[in-house]
Amino acid sequence: MLPFRSAAVLLVALAAPLAFAQDDDTPVVAGARALLFSANLDSGLTGLDGGALGIKWQSSAERALRLGLTVGAGLSISDGGGEAFGDQESQRVNLGADLLFLRYARSRTPIYLYYGLGPSASFQFSRFEADRGEQSAEQSFAGVGLGAAGVIGVEWPVSSAISLNAEYGASLDATYTYRSLEREAGPEDPQGLNESANEFGVSLVSRGAQAGVSVYF
Repeated sequence: MLPFRSAAVLLVALAAPLAFAQDDDTPVVAGARALLFSANLDSGLTGLDGGALGIKWQSSAERALRLGLTVGAGLSISDGGGEAFGDQESQRVNLGADLLFLRYARSRTPIYLYYGLGPSASFQFSRFEADRGEQSAEQSFAGVGLGAAGVIGVEWPVSSAISLNAEYGASLDATYTYRSLEREAGPEDPQGLNESANEFGVSLVSRGAQAGVSVYF
């Protein structure tokens, strides 16, 4: 499912209770703090992909500051199915952090619409190794990024201490990446290979749709 479609479906689903909303004892008040737990619906939730933790400080009913951390990791090992591929191992780690300044808006219903902007940072690392006995190869990638992130979402308090969240996010990132490929000399490749490249770029990145829970304390 496309990220934009996921976000639209999620926001509509959480906004549906508006038609039946009643007065509530909202936790979204000045001085409130909350722990946030969320998952990215577009990542497939493989391993730790898309898992996010955060903490929010509510300075007023209309403003909040949120610090978030996103973690992704993966490990795959196989014996490759014969000489053509050999033993293979791949590793992957993704880390991200952002500090968002949020604004909240609410009508006469319990559901809040919020949006926010703030700085963000990211780190990515991956490595792939293949070993066919007489020859092995290793490919690596590392990247760091700095940028500005933005979100738009809804928050629905379901009690005086818990609320449900759904949001869509994107970021404008400046990234520096390093790639390397090393292949040992072997019967089919007497020269072997050892090359690397550095790149710098700026890109607009979709963060996809996220759903989560906020626990106020």
